[in-house]
Amino acid sequence: MYTHLPYSPDGSQVVKTAFWTPARGFTSLSPIPFFTDKFYNAVVNVTAKPFMPYWGEKMEQHHDGSRTTIYYGSDYQLLAVVASAMNFTVRVMPTISWAEVSREEKKYRVLLHIIIIVVIWLCVSAAFKASEIGSIGVYTTKVYSCPRYEIIRILEHNKIKEATRSHKNNTCLKHTRIF
Repeated sequence: MYTHLPYSPDGSQVVKTAFWTPARGFTSLSPIPFFTDKFYNAVVNVTAKPFMPYWGEKMEQHHDGSRTTIYYGSDYQLLAVVASAMNFTVRVMPTISWAEVSREEKKYRVLLHIIIIVVIWLCVSAAFKASEIGSIGVYTTKVYSCPRYEIIRILEHNKIKEATRSHKNNTCLKHTRIF
């Protein structure tokens, strides 16, 4: 069994991780897992301007006087879930205007569609996890692992609805800082 490591610290490579024989069965040759994180904490640049409920920014002041930008909103949380699951880091690039954001978005529009397909197909998509109680999805930043048929079943029954409003008791929107 071979695995492809496209973004490893040593560059792109194919590594033999295991083999099978009738006498010995399945034998592992490497500590590398069979389904590895492909991105090895690569940095993905994102251009975005605040536009709620999809993308928000706020400055947080620390005790030492330093400031940190905190991002939130449904698009940010979806991107953070995918980044966490696929082991890459999101870097928000400074932008001057909406025209600049639109220009950059057009260049990388295909990437967004690929990410959405990956989210659904690889089941990293539980940013919208169907509630067992009703037909509303609980918006969460946790990554759930489930069989592909389960996500397909959920999508077919139209049980996933985006819950973007935050309640006082925080039952609908669970915000977790990733960075």
